[in-house]
Amino acid sequence: MLIRFASIELPAAGRKTVVVTSLRRLGVILGSATARAINIKRTATTLLASLLWTACSTAQPEPALRVSLGKPFTLTVGAVAQLDNSEVRIGFTGVSSDSRCPKGERCVWAGEAVVQVWMQRGSGARQSLTLRTAAGTGQAVQALGHELRLVQLTPEPVASRPILPAHYVATLVLSLAAPAAER
Repeated sequence: MLIRFASIELPAAGRKTVVVTSLRRLGVILGSATARAINIKRTATTLLASLLWTACSTAQPEPALRVSLGKPFTLTVGAVAQLDNSEVRIGFTGVSSDSRCPKGERCVWAGEAVVQVWMQRGSGARQSLTLRTAAGTGQAVQALGHELRLVQLTPEPVASRPILPAHYVATLVLSLAAPAAER
């Protein structure tokens, strides 16, 4: 005999009580063994569904983009690059502000975008860094014996069309930092 029922959880009663009460209202009298079997099946089904959901939703980190010294590379927000034959990693966190003049507009000031990145060596602490698009205001920073330079930030702003944070792409170049005497 197949019995179909809907379970509605009430604040004052647990799910088991509501299911058993609902079945009794339908004229089905349950013994304690049947009630336990329903509870065990429901628990097992919930546990299995939770395990499958967890297994399917566990996001694996994307592999880091391999980059070479002196060669431009692009990162999207959240992406990571790793220097060839090195433990140095660079990540693009996002753009904290963007006041660049929109494409096709006339502006008194070109504006600038402020780009947030990080660098890390091995399992060491991440060093948060700020790069700016405006010339002479921090297009390059030094960390971990390297210089990281912002070459380009896309897309360009367009009047009345906001740029979604995830749409930014930074073009960067990583090089060895010049010794202190040469700077």
